[in-house]
Amino acid sequence: MLTKLLDVKNILLICHCFIAVSTAVAEEKSDHQIHFREGLIKGSYDGVISNELESQTILDMEYEVFLANRKSYYFRTTLGMDFDKNIIDYSYLGGGMRYYFASKGMFFNTIKRGTGIQSRPRWRFYVSWAVGTSTVVLQTLGEFLQVNSSTVELGGNIGTIFQIYKNIGIEAQYSFDVSTGFTSISVGGSVHKATLGLTYFF
Repeated sequence: MLTKLLDVKNILLICHCFIAVSTAVAEEKSDHQIHFREGLIKGSYDGVISNELESQTILDMEYEVFLANRKSYYFRTTLGMDFDKNIIDYSYLGGGMRYYFASKGMFFNTIKRGTGIQSRPRWRFYVSWAVGTSTVVLQTLGEFLQVNSSTVELGGNIGTIFQIYKNIGIEAQYSFDVSTGFTSISVGGSVHKATLGLTYFF
């Protein structure tokens, strides 16, 4: 009988220690972020064929992973559309590093032995560098034929995010890239993008 009582006490002691440890440190954080933006693009290309992209509507998406509170890496894809010609005349795929300044970059809520530490930035500011590849339509020949050029783009962007809810923010971003062609129809130039959209923490 005494042995059984000791076993019960040991089980209760183990359960108590497990509960104490699990409640001593509790952490909630959001270290991933998705960006959905829409805006305008202006590009200038010179080479075998010259072309100008002006005020084309773009869809811009990013997937961001935080390495620390002020540092992250991200992947970006952009599509530019010419609704008059009903074609996608610009596409981009790339990524880079992002650095937050004058603010924290991510949300976290930590509780250690009853003491809570919470960081939920209202305004966030960042600068980034990026490298990627793009394809631009330089000329359309008739209804179906297009002259395309593929380029390497190197540049950066600056932006700000205002949190309207715990996980949702409003974002504005401006980016500038310099492009160099690497295909038989080679062009080089510069690309400006101005976008506005939403971010989502998870």
